[in-house]
Amino acid sequence: MVLITRLSMDKLCQQFDFFWGLKLAKSQTDALLNRLSRQWEPEFDTLCTLLANSTVVHADETGWSINSVWAFLSEQVRIILFGVHKDGATLLPEDLFGGLLVSDDAAVCRGFTLAQKCWAHLIRKAIRLTLLQPDSEEYRTFLTCLLTLYRKACRLKQDRRLKRRRVRRKSACWKMTCGLCAAPDSETTHHRRRIPNTTSSIWSTNSCG
Repeated sequence: MVLITRLSMDKLCQQFDFFWGLKLAKSQTDALLNRLSRQWEPEFDTLCTLLANSTVVHADETGWSINSVWAFLSEQVRIILFGVHKDGATLLPEDLFGGLLVSDDAAVCRGFTLAQKCWAHLIRKAIRLTLLQPDSEEYRTFLTCLLTLYRKACRLKQDRRLKRRRVRRKSACWKMTCGLCAAPDSETTHHRRRIPNTTSSIWSTNSCG
């Protein structure tokens, strides 16, 4: 309650007294929180170990009233952390984690050897640019091509037909990716540079499930 509802220790003690008739001093409340943190520390370490040994980890951060909220999702564990600093990705040690990190390409996530740019963030950025400047033909074209590429890659990922045909379709999809990224330098250049790793990983991970 102290972290999630932002109640002070004084108000927390008042609520315990009002609802449950439990009279606690601030020192007792603080001691209980410290005791819980010590008891949960081994479980927290276990969760971090499971993350570090995962093949693919999706990570995202959003602002909160107390620092940030971090969410980590893998095939082994799901963790949501409240009140963590913006560099919360350091909970996934770069020297121990050998898997693929899927993120929004924030600065704190750029030190990992294997990284995939999140399609949701990339497409959302393209939509935002288009809405902010609806008269920009470049932004409209960028968004249209990006959505087309994403849908083609998702269909390819789900294709279970003969390998030879899949190879041809994958080659065509990759040529489309290269064409989209080879456009002259412009306001969308930064976002275009994020596409190759994102696209190539669609059919090898569950990123569009």
